[in-house]
Amino acid sequence: MAVEAQVALSDRLRGYLEAWNALDPVTVKNLYREDGTHRGPGVVMVHPELAGSTLYGNDAIYDFAVACAAMAVESDMVVTWALEAASTSVVEYDIRFERGGEMKSEIIQWDRAKSARSTRTSWQQRANGQANPSGPARRTWYRQ
Repeated sequence: MAVEAQVALSDRLRGYLEAWNALDPVTVKNLYREDGTHRGPGVVMVHPELAGSTLYGNDAIYDFAVACAAMAVESDMVVTWALEAASTSVVEYDIRFERGGEMKSEIIQWDRAKSARSTRTSWQQRANGQANPSGPARRTWYRQ
């Protein structure tokens, strides 16, 4: 599982993406502050019993990464766009599987120690490299 970037990435963003792409639960947990949050549609898919799509605390994020790793298939990540500032990274990338893939957008908010304070993910399914016919690809922006 490789991470390829078509744009320049900071070390912190590359480390974040590589840890999630490798689905190494310990490294993923250590990316986040103890009180960090992770929000995205994958949370509901993995934990339908939860009332929402947000995980609170790096222990819950670790459990989520363990569950994702158990369901994982071989994939490559191709970063197509990134914008970074001191406290925020916004990134868009494709996850490519043998039978299609997903286009994802993420917003990562960092603290001064360069740990993830919160992350928010959106994605669109792709089949055979084509955008999902249910609608156009789009970036999703969130407000804190």
